[in-house]
Amino acid sequence: IAFAYPYGNGFDPMHEAAKEGLLLYEASKPPEARLLRSVLKAGSCYVGDNRERIAIDLVNTTQDDCVMMCDPDVGFEHTILEQYYKLILQYPDARIITARVNLLNGLPVFYYVDPDNRCNVHYTFPFKGLREFDLMGTGIMAIHRDVFKTLYDKLGHWHFFSKVIDSDGLGYGDDFSFCIRAKAAGFKLYGAWTIYGQHYKHGIPVPQAYLEYDQLMIKRPNLR
Repeated sequence: IAFAYPYGNGFDPMHEAAKEGLLLYEASKPPEARLLRSVLKAGSCYVGDNRERIAIDLVNTTQDDCVMMCDPDVGFEHTILEQYYKLILQYPDARIITARVNLLNGLPVFYYVDPDNRCNVHYTFPFKGLREFDLMGTGIMAIHRDVFKTLYDKLGHWHFFSKVIDSDGLGYGDDFSFCIRAKAAGFKLYGAWTIYGQHYKHGIPVPQAYLEYDQLMIKRPNLR
């Protein structure tokens, strides 16, 4: 697995601490047990371009099976690659897996499209394993190299994250634009609730506006 971070306006200190923790943790393992193979980065004021440069580097300069992209304002556990690896083994056909990261509204980056109301709806109920979604955010997203190679073969270019504009003239961000192109190429989008990234803005953690699994549990009494 390659670890990558597209960046533009600097890094949150908690992202830097998480990155350092990941590197130190992987370095502490025997070489044959390490999941981290490459570290890729790309910086400019154009986020989509940064992601595309990382995709090019993954395919052309590494032999890694997939890349985990993480935004520079998101923190994570130092065992995150192990968490991803377990799901990759459990779901070998999954090529795109997004971790749960909350937006400024406190809701996670998992969406279903409601065509009747012409809107995207956040999914906020905990689940185990992987769950398929219509659209996802890219705060922390693991993408298999096959996705990039297939998209290049189909599109003839590397601009997978460039803005998509639909028939109504609505423009999408780099995250939804990538999801739209990946789905059109036949790939499914999966979210992983149990892999969590803490989003920060100006050094302050973004609060969560939904309940966790243990808060929703109703424990049964021990009847005799």
